[in-house]
Amino acid sequence: MEIKYSISPFELKTLTTKQIRDRILIKTVFAPDEAVLTYSFDERFILGGIMPVRNEIRLEPQDEIRQEYFLQTREMGVINIGGKGKIVADGQVMEMDFEDGAYIGCRTKDVVFSSEDPEKPAKFYVTSLLSFEKHPTVHIPAKKAQFNPCGNQTTASTRIVKKYIYKGGPVESDQLQMGINSVQPGNVWNTIPTHSHKRRVECFMYYGMPEDAFYIEVIGEAKESRHVILRNEQAIVSAAWQMHFGVGTTHVAADVVLGNVGPRVKAVMEVLIELVSLALFILFIVLAPRMIRVNIATISPTLGIPMGYVYYAMLIGPILMLFYTIVDIYETSVGR
Repeated sequence: MEIKYSISPFELKTLTTKQIRDRILIKTVFAPDEAVLTYSFDERFILGGIMPVRNEIRLEPQDEIRQEYFLQTREMGVINIGGKGKIVADGQVMEMDFEDGAYIGCRTKDVVFSSEDPEKPAKFYVTSLLSFEKHPTVHIPAKKAQFNPCGNQTTASTRIVKKYIYKGGPVESDQLQMGINSVQPGNVWNTIPTHSHKRRVECFMYYGMPEDAFYIEVIGEAKESRHVILRNEQAIVSAAWQMHFGVGTTHVAADVVLGNVGPRVKAVMEVLIELVSLALFILFIVLAPRMIRVNIATISPTLGIPMGYVYYAMLIGPILMLFYTIVDIYETSVGR
């Protein structure tokens, strides 16, 4: 189990970007047929990924927590972001579909994770905190989560917060709270305004992003902030004293919400988005020759060339994008 040590506001100012990444970024959350776990000295938080492919994975005791079994004095939250899977907790069976969650109470001795299809394995994102009171183990279907719209289009921060385990909710917990923050299409900020929790550590993971996309997470104190770049299925530990907010590339903003639906629906939505793009590119191609003809007689005072040549970009660019979009639709339809 990897160890992450706490960072103070004073120490953060002295660290290089690489040192900050080493201290708070979890670069690999999932590995086939492994439980990849990280122990943070901030609130003794444990988080990570369990990805059973061809073998079941049993939650084993760890040297770092020095207990007879993993959940002897801990509670655990789980959200599945992969294919269909199953959790068996002391004989209680929980069928886990995409974005289904689960709460597993402390003093649960035997916990086993498995996938239904090795070709589409489950990916169980897990978090664990110390617990001093036992609460019932509960399966939380995705549709049973509490959906809270947040943000607005003006600040490009429209999102839906899906609460699974939270104070005052139907699932009791000792300390743990857990959910999903889904940035909506056309938006890029994961929270506005920025905030800090003061009393609680927050750990989170980004997923559903293409390989070339990324999120820039701003951390530290408001008067002297730093940043960390996260790729798909990477996680970060944010200390209680830190502010945090993030912004993603345009592609991320679209795919974060697409990552929160089933694979078939996601494919259909992707094709629909590409078809809309296709129509816009065709419109540009149709209008571009007219713009070229209208401006061909106008001479640029700076370059001394006909402005019609400049407008050829309106024709060449959409033609290239049209080709790329057609290829992308094909790859989405047949499966990348």
